[in-house]
Amino acid sequence: MFNIWSSWIPSYLRDFKLSIFSKFLHLEANFLDFIVPFENVMEKHRHNQCLLDHQSLTTNPIYRTFLPIERFAAGVYTHSNFFIVQKEIFNSIWSCFHLAVIMENEVEVYLIKDKKKSSWKDIKHKRVGGGENYYSDYLESLSDLSPSNYFKVMFNQKEDFITCSCMLYIQQGFICRHIFYVFNIKEIDIIPSNYILRRWRHI
Repeated sequence: MFNIWSSWIPSYLRDFKLSIFSKFLHLEANFLDFIVPFENVMEKHRHNQCLLDHQSLTTNPIYRTFLPIERFAAGVYTHSNFFIVQKEIFNSIWSCFHLAVIMENEVEVYLIKDKKKSSWKDIKHKRVGGGENYYSDYLESLSDLSPSNYFKVMFNQKEDFITCSCMLYIQQGFICRHIFYVFNIKEIDIIPSNYILRRWRHI
């Protein structure tokens, strides 16, 4: 592998074009050309990180909702991560509503419409009559919906388990707006500790 370095090094270095090292990392650079700027960049990075940590610990962000869970999130997340969570909390109020709640054993299943994810016209309801069978008829009318038209949140409060079909938590480690919508319905004012990744916290 080392003998053919001239073939793979250029390809490897192309990945650094957008990195913080791209200004001084080039094919002709020797070790000294690299190490001095590298130490300066890392020192600047550590300094900026300390400033951000201090800001997160000593200042409060501007709140966008009346929900206590937003205040709770501000107290546990760093500022940069809180703003990601805050956006989901905000959109849980203004973008989401549920089409139905279904019980499956001890699990509550919420079918949630997200106005920012798909258009309401994508959902075509059948006409349902009134009377004792209204709700069952309504659930049957939802059976024709494509999963792309709604998100499914499964919540088991007894087991402290909740998940959403949008997979935001699995992909990025943040609770989605659909789950926050369910938390609001259930009057849950704190984020369960097992859903707050350690790397997103203040400490």
